[in-house]
Amino acid sequence: MISYFERSKGRLSISEDSLTAMVFDHLKYLPAEMFWRILKRALYHDKLPSYCGELSELLFWEKWNVIGSDNNTNKRYVEPDIFIQYENFDIIVEAKRYNQKQQKHDQLAEQIYGYYFNYGSAGKQLFYIQVGGLYNKEDAEDFTHNSKIKVDDEGEEIKSTNVPILKTDWTSLLNSITVEAQLLENIPYSNLSCHNRLLKDLINGFELFQFYNLKWLKDLKMKTIPTVNFKNTFKYV
Repeated sequence: MISYFERSKGRLSISEDSLTAMVFDHLKYLPAEMFWRILKRALYHDKLPSYCGELSELLFWEKWNVIGSDNNTNKRYVEPDIFIQYENFDIIVEAKRYNQKQQKHDQLAEQIYGYYFNYGSAGKQLFYIQVGGLYNKEDAEDFTHNSKIKVDDEGEEIKSTNVPILKTDWTSLLNSITVEAQLLENIPYSNLSCHNRLLKDLINGFELFQFYNLKWLKDLKMKTIPTVNFKNTFKYV
């Protein structure tokens, strides 16, 4: 499908949702450890576990009912962009179209409350990843979620759970994918070539959304330019 748009056979509707789907729909087909390596490398502050296990679910735009939750909102449901489930932990991904200044704290809080209202009984660790829309790249404090737990017929207690907040953007994610593609090129196993083709499709897909691989001066190889002695070349009259 990327080739269809890349070769100008049709028009791509460029939006936050199409960018999110293009990237993560491809990433989910990679081996679990490769997907995990790309994601961890892209983060500005990596607080994810070193081992992920097999991917259980990767769901787009799930609608979570929040009627009756502890969250003070008039909304009937919340809709995280991506919900990723592993055996021992879950991840919410909130993606924005551009790299800067679009993430909203209220949206973050509503989605976390929605998660615990719908999935809190599983007792799993939750991570929240912001992709793009960052106001800064500084490490963010954990979000503290408080929920009421019934302890007996007459009493309740407050249970506090910390949710690590992680940050990346599309440029960092593209760079991580590029690094992975370069690593695969140096491994002479034919069974990995399909993964490399998928990563190259992803890189081409990023270009459709105006995110490009850039070569920095520090990464360019030094080239020697031969000098010519012009002393005896010209004659002055």
